[in-house]
Amino acid sequence: MKQRMVYGMTYKILMCLIFGAFIVAASLPIVFLIIYFNKSFLLSILFAFFYSIFNWGILGTVGTSISTAKIRFLNSFPVICVMNWLSGSMMDHLQKDNLLPEAYLIVPTTSHTILIVAIIVILSLWLIIRFYKKWTR
Repeated sequence: MKQRMVYGMTYKILMCLIFGAFIVAASLPIVFLIIYFNKSFLLSILFAFFYSIFNWGILGTVGTSISTAKIRFLNSFPVICVMNWLSGSMMDHLQKDNLLPEAYLIVPTTSHTILIVAIIVILSLWLIIRFYKKWTR
């Protein structure tokens, strides 16, 4: 039996850690909604479920048609932006012969991704802290 090597393991582990941190940051709006509505455990589960279904549904529309306006709109959603950015980063480490030029249109820049995630983190944390302070008075 022939043993196979996994190449680029350090890069893959680093990208997994970055992706995990960005997805956690992109999920902060749902944490805010759970804190704000603080009604029940069931409502929290429903918010989280529909947020993930919403993001996967939007991601599924990428393959239907690609236009510049649609790509800019989709990359304004934090989870979609992070997933497209990670896909683009991984595409840079793959064989380029099997990729269409249109595949590179959906990839946001690193600065765009960081900006979107930073805005979501700052806004969500500000709202979460604000509501916690309001409730503790």
